[in-house]
Amino acid sequence: MAKNEPTPVSKDQATTSTILVVINDLKFNEFLVEALKIKFACEVLSVTKGRSALETVKSVKPDLLIIDYQLPDLNALELSDRLHGIKELASVPTIIINLHMTSWSERQRGHIIYLRRPFQLNDLYATVKQALIAADDCVEYMPAN
Repeated sequence: MAKNEPTPVSKDQATTSTILVVINDLKFNEFLVEALKIKFACEVLSVTKGRSALETVKSVKPDLLIIDYQLPDLNALELSDRLHGIKELASVPTIIINLHMTSWSERQRGHIIYLRRPFQLNDLYATVKQALIAADDCVEYMPAN
């Protein structure tokens, strides 16, 4: 698979929703994907650039977007605006991960939840669950003991 193409990293038979992770930092990207696979019964797709995300949504409709604020080609707000400009994605919730607090006007944009780095895994899980519940797509993974 070529670099920057979407990489399906988890597909469970109980999959009910798809999360698209757009994080430039490969190690952080992989960490998020693994954390999401552990907690939620979702398909998780991963790309490292905004333009790759725009290509991915031509064939996959995600139920949640998780976007790093600083991407090499588009910032998260530009990418979010372009993705939400697509009719099928207009109401898809978005989590933007940022190192710094954003301005009040940025925080008032629809369908966006901000998660400030660094964060605890429980904060990530709660934020993702909140977004998926809002999208009516939340299924937590309950491993068999």
